[in-house]
Amino acid sequence: MAAKNEKEYAIAALGLIAKVNDTHANLWGNNRGLNYFRGNLRAPFDAKFIEEKLVVTAILSDTLNINDKVKKDDIIIAINAKSVKDLISQYLPFTPASNYETQLRDLPNSFLLKSNDELVSMTVLRDNVAQEVQIPMVSSRTKFIDLNKNIKGYDLINNDIGYVYPAKYKNTDLPAIKKLFANATAMVIDMRCYPSDFMPFTFGSYIKKENSPFVKFTGGDVSNPGLFSFTPSIKNGGGGEFKGNVIVIVNATSQSNAEYTTMAFQSAPNVKVLGSITAGADGNVSTIILPGGLSSWISGIGVFYPDGTPTQRVGVKIDYPLHPTINGLKEGKDELLEKAIELLRKGW
Repeated sequence: MAAKNEKEYAIAALGLIAKVNDTHANLWGNNRGLNYFRGNLRAPFDAKFIEEKLVVTAILSDTLNINDKVKKDDIIIAINAKSVKDLISQYLPFTPASNYETQLRDLPNSFLLKSNDELVSMTVLRDNVAQEVQIPMVSSRTKFIDLNKNIKGYDLINNDIGYVYPAKYKNTDLPAIKKLFANATAMVIDMRCYPSDFMPFTFGSYIKKENSPFVKFTGGDVSNPGLFSFTPSIKNGGGGEFKGNVIVIVNATSQSNAEYTTMAFQSAPNVKVLGSITAGADGNVSTIILPGGLSSWISGIGVFYPDGTPTQRVGVKIDYPLHPTINGLKEGKDELLEKAIELLRKGW
């Protein structure tokens, strides 16, 4: 009610939505006021929080001499003379997510790497030496390098461990996967992505021998507001052609369908989960239209394990907690994948 213009109203709505603590909840669509608040331009590189530091993880464009200004592994400690720590505090109330790690996932691309200025000053730590660099910002419509271009939907690692990347997997690939993985002793399912096809029952039957429960939901009753009740558990599996052990890798990128699919797979005794807290926004979404044409979502149902353990906000169950490190990034390692392979070779 107190908002003076479109921008102030969008910011107020975003702050309200953030209080819901739901990664599905945000302001969706092309809102001019919100775009200006976040910044209409962005840095031509990617950065993520690793060990609670904002680290450059990839150069996304080779234009504007960006490779001469910032390097992969640089640690960004300040932007326009304001510390990253202070910027986190400033923008956290406007970053809707179910948990803190997922807020950190979203902060760089929502705020920290965006601006309305064509040139942004950043202080980076390189080889333990702080230096100031001037970063040219580019249009958000700029075509960036596809960092996942060379990742296959499925492959073999050293001819004995199957690898599946659900973002590029299709259920029509399953016959070819069964043939390729016929002599594989173990499998990695890299769920640090969003599945491009629905896998719980198709792929689930391939790796899970017994038909058993993996999830149950809560639903509301519109005739009795405030009443929620559990649905019967849903089962998957039955077949289990793949006999080896399986590790599913997850992190804060694993959201919604990725979390649900992980639950479906880990209900098999030969499947373990490795990684860090997932996005904590499982299940379907309900759309909410706010005054002024603003559109938001909310996680529409409660998603629980058969034993009643929740997944909303807390994410899926993890057997082997592990985060990547800055040293691992510098050495070009995928530490989670390497650990998964190590565990599989040891038989857990």
